[in-house]
Amino acid sequence: MASPLNNLAELYREQGKYTEAEPLFRRALYIREQQLGPEHPRVAYPLSGLAYLYFLQGKYAEAEPLFRRALRIREQQLGSEHPDVASTLNRLANLYREQGKYVEAGAGQVCGSRAALPTGVADSGAASKTSASRCGLSTQRPCESLP
Repeated sequence: MASPLNNLAELYREQGKYTEAEPLFRRALYIREQQLGPEHPRVAYPLSGLAYLYFLQGKYAEAEPLFRRALRIREQQLGSEHPDVASTLNRLANLYREQGKYVEAGAGQVCGSRAALPTGVADSGAASKTSASRCGLSTQRPCESLP
């Protein structure tokens, strides 16, 4: 049940129907947490979707903890080399950039992920440490603790 809800929420978000998308993301998140547990990698999908919805609405304070939680789950469960980690890290960096938090936005500053993406790199989900190193970014920086 959670996947169709999440997919519909994504569609509404893409159509700019933010009011319709939010409760669907929240319901998909609730269902996944109840069925799979709060640290399961599939929980990160509605978390990240809801965070991106808030980002698009300029609700940065609401978006940040959701992006950070999705990033933590993905790094712990999938490993720092996974493309979903790169995608989440890129969106979190874009969030910081939009707020003028340029130090936090720098890839490698957000966390120690080796899949770090520089701000402005397309959110393709296929980036890796190779992408970061091609851009001259350090992929070995220490991680600040995530909540």
